[in-house]
Amino acid sequence: QPAEEAPVPLAGATYSGPAEVDGDQGSARTLSQGAGAAPAAVAAGGGAATLKRTVTYNIPQAPVVTVSVEATTAGYGYLVPPTAVALENGRTVDYYVTKLLTQYGYTYTCEGSVGQSFTLTSVGKAGAFAHPAIPDDLKDNILSDPVCGPAYNEEAFQPDNLSGSCFVPGQSGWMYSLNEQYQAMGMSMVLPSANDYIRVRYTLANGKDIGNSFNLDGAYNGWEKEW
Repeated sequence: QPAEEAPVPLAGATYSGPAEVDGDQGSARTLSQGAGAAPAAVAAGGGAATLKRTVTYNIPQAPVVTVSVEATTAGYGYLVPPTAVALENGRTVDYYVTKLLTQYGYTYTCEGSVGQSFTLTSVGKAGAFAHPAIPDDLKDNILSDPVCGPAYNEEAFQPDNLSGSCFVPGQSGWMYSLNEQYQAMGMSMVLPSANDYIRVRYTLANGKDIGNSFNLDGAYNGWEKEW
């Protein structure tokens, strides 16, 4: 009977793979190797024995949330592509958003502060916003809108900064959703859970262009598509 030292289980891992037997023809039996160790089997025949083990460990994954920041309405695409970040106890949505903006080289301004009445007011990076490209069909919707149309100014942009004063002052700005549901509460009031998706989007039309515009009775009054 071959002697083998029992493996040390990985912390928090569970064994889920069968043992395999290899060797000369003969009877097989299971070897006991202690609590937490993967099972092994031995086949003996002709006085020889070979021990072979196939082990699969399921390693617990740290909980994460996914964050993206988008300005597709103005033709800038993703500022932060969907990115997983470790979930931290007690951290609100604004913490993850500002962490990822900083990680991707952006600055930001806000009302309030992270964790306290936070409202994102602008995102900045040198030269990042110098070449806007508002889609033509979105521009048509803006110009035909009784509120947005009169305020629209295609030249009202800043090459280093994207804020509510750009393009359609008073109607432009940043909004966010959690798991594709726009939130009535501010970022600093919402605690995300594991696997949640935080999506921050730039609007040119007070949400009509990104699926976040509703009447007082709850009926959707945004435009037919999102940009």
